[in-house]
Amino acid sequence: MTALFMASSALAAQGAEDATSSAFGISATGPVTIEPTPAVTSSDEKKQRSVATVAAPAGSISAQALNAKATQDTSSSSVVDLQVQAAQLTASAVRAECSDGEGTASIANVQLAGETLDASPPPNTEISVPGGGTLVLNKQTENADGSLTVTAVHLVVEGTQTIEVASATCGQPVGETTPPPPPGDGGETPQPPPADAPRPTPVPGHLPVTH
Repeated sequence: MTALFMASSALAAQGAEDATSSAFGISATGPVTIEPTPAVTSSDEKKQRSVATVAAPAGSISAQALNAKATQDTSSSSVVDLQVQAAQLTASAVRAECSDGEGTASIANVQLAGETLDASPPPNTEISVPGGGTLVLNKQTENADGSLTVTAVHLVVEGTQTIEVASATCGQPVGETTPPPPPGDGGETPQPPPADAPRPTPVPGHLPVTH
């Protein structure tokens, strides 16, 4: 029983140690590549990074005041003045938040090819990009480890260029594991073992003799 209790405690501690959150401001893959910037990961204390400006060659992709923040089970990221020339996409502010396994996204003054879009889009709002491509706002993905990733802007242009803006990943808080009850617990009162039966006492008497 002691070994079982110790194993349960070890599993709970391991689960708490493995719980991590992460966030980044912007990334791009394809003809234009931008490593996740700024990027943070945390499994305990608060981690935060900021970058003043990110700009791709010839200004094809640009963003200002990028921030990323993460603790064990919360994360957030934000950028301002987002511009993506290939999709004619602009936004004055983009933000994603993830806390205790739930996420939200907000995009202020967002326009696609001159059309104003919803600033608080429902999860996984998909929009066709003029000229070819797909824009997903408030993209939410459940990962294999149980964590949730919220990406405020996920843009694919002509199938070759992918851009992600304001992404945050977090898991649900790790609960405490209750150890198994010791013997006798569980609402039942332990009963004492039965007492030994008394030894028989001999009684004098005469038995008849038969032939």
